Amino acid sequence: FVIFAFIVKIKDDTKIVPFYAIVLITSVINTFFFSKVAFIGGLLFFISDSLIGLFILLKKNGMNTQVAIWVTYVPAQILLLTSLML
Repeated sequence: FVIFAFIVKIKDDTKIVPFYAIVLITSVINTFFFSKVAFIGGLLFFISDSLIGLFILLKKNGMNTQVAIWVTYVPAQILLLTSLML
């Protein structure tokens, strides 16, 4: 978020969210055309980043929130990397 905000000179995070959501959605769509494994990884990555945003918005931080994020993030990365080798 910070790098993107710096590039486009936006200081309010709420204005960045729609742009980042578009980037995430187009990434998931792109993975669909690559392979099924990549698509599942892309969906999990989208869920992971959505959870991060949701927890920030709700101002929730704890062990449960971290587990929810990591349970989606790690498999997403594994699937995305594996899809390159298949």
